[in-house]
Amino acid sequence: MKNQNWKRLLPYLKPYRKDFIMATISMAFVAALSSTSLAIIKPVIDKVFIEHDRHVLKIIAWLLPAIFLVKGIFSYLLNYLMAKLGHAVSKTLRAELTHKLLSLDHSYHSQSASADGIARATNDVSAVGNMVSNAPLYIIRDGLTVIFSLAAVVYLNFRFAMLIFLSIPVFAALFLLFTKKLRKITKSAQELVSMLYQMMSEGLSGITTIKIYLYEKCWMERFDQSNEAHYKAMLKYQKVTAIAPSLMEFLSGMIIALILFYGGLGVIEGSWTTGAFMAFLTLASGAYQPIKHLAQVNPIIQMGLTSYKRILEIEDAPVTIQSLAHSCCALAPLRNEIKFDGVGLVYPDGRRGLYPTSLSIKKGELLGIAGQSGSGKTTLAMLLARFYDPTEGTILFDDKDIKNIEVPSLRGNIAFVTQDAFLFADTITANIAMGLAQATESEIKAAARAAHVLEFTDRLPLGLKTHVGERGARLSSGQRQRIAIARAILKKSQILILDEATSNLDPESEELVLDALQKLLQDKTAVVISHRIQALADTSRIIVMEKGKLIEETSFKKMQQGGALHLERVMGL
Repeated sequence: MKNQNWKRLLPYLKPYRKDFIMATISMAFVAALSSTSLAIIKPVIDKVFIEHDRHVLKIIAWLLPAIFLVKGIFSYLLNYLMAKLGHAVSKTLRAELTHKLLSLDHSYHSQSASADGIARATNDVSAVGNMVSNAPLYIIRDGLTVIFSLAAVVYLNFRFAMLIFLSIPVFAALFLLFTKKLRKITKSAQELVSMLYQMMSEGLSGITTIKIYLYEKCWMERFDQSNEAHYKAMLKYQKVTAIAPSLMEFLSGMIIALILFYGGLGVIEGSWTTGAFMAFLTLASGAYQPIKHLAQVNPIIQMGLTSYKRILEIEDAPVTIQSLAHSCCALAPLRNEIKFDGVGLVYPDGRRGLYPTSLSIKKGELLGIAGQSGSGKTTLAMLLARFYDPTEGTILFDDKDIKNIEVPSLRGNIAFVTQDAFLFADTITANIAMGLAQATESEIKAAARAAHVLEFTDRLPLGLKTHVGERGARLSSGQRQRIAIARAILKKSQILILDEATSNLDPESEELVLDALQKLLQDKTAVVISHRIQALADTSRIIVMEKGKLIEETSFKKMQQGGALHLERVMGL
């Protein structure tokens, strides 16, 4: 990971620096006490087992429990504090990443799978938290253990200590080699996890379609292929993570064997005592153990670094649809008109969504937009709500450039009722009042009554407090649409966009929804989008779209008189 990425991770630790400092101090104590407990072997053998010194035996009998008690206290403290740090960083990262995903432009979400964002906000964030919890624990604690152990072996026998020092570059080279392999494998594994999330999300969302078309077998075959690819990637990951400690174990065993052989000869020849040799051997083994731990934590570090890089890809994604602080102002009540002046749009992927178009929408006008799917009808609405910025031309609200209007103020004055009313897994009340925390119960009920929602909620045991299920699955499409209209009524926006709002309804539901829409349209500047001519009967004007172009401006009355040829052709009349 680049240095700047490390620097960007450090601020997440800053609020918990006291905990980290306390954990680091605890690591130092644990490392020192671990080396001390091993160094006691020398007096145990020389003074107790060989010289039979009872006084030393009593001291050691009291000293060892005290060492392990203090070590246990500090071990608990550092483990708790580092786990807390990892969870805290995960919580903050998850919140920031989710906030960033919500703030990104519509163009980003139209090109990126939602499941990929979920994977990064869950799986990748957890991997970073796991790295934060474990990497310092192993690097600092075990690094200090190695330092203390090496200092002790140098003190005991400098010449034999050189064997250990000479082996360190070999371990370092192996560490770097496996690090390079792990980076490549973890990147592939995390991308495959995102693919699995995406497939699961699609499969569960489209379960009805899968079942009615008997697509279960084909879908499972696709899923199994992705699952198998992830399995193989994780096997590669495990091979590398398993072989690194094993190879280091073998190399450390070779060094220990050399120390044992030549050191044993030294004991036989009397160049050092049995206790000193055994203490040296134990401390040398203790120095190699943390080195092996570093090989074990390396996969966790590489997974965390790869995941953090994936998180930063979202964090660094540009937000282009935003208020310009130096010139923006709130949207004032519309006085005259909304004007599209040569407005065109090319989508980020290069597709032409709208050719340069000019039109005006008068205050209080009910404008109809007709055309087949893909003709550019919804594109006009998305531009009006500033989900996209035009790549050509300007949109004006009473001569005020839409880009100079605060985005929250603009959208706060627009109500949008679409073909597929989206409901959250909450109560009907919460779905009607979403975004309007100040709405009173009587206002919510009045909006529900106007939209004919009470006609079905009065028959429910919990009434408006009924939970609608995921995406409103417990309700019919007509009921969901009426709730969406109640939501728009309660919002009291001055501009209304109806995008195929009645296209999926049965006749009875359509009649109720149309009545609710009549109430909603009162005193509004409205745009009605439809590919059904009857839905445009009450509009004052109809503009006809075809392949991203405005090809005709007419009216329902002219169409009845045979004076709207393009409209009749496009609508198949």
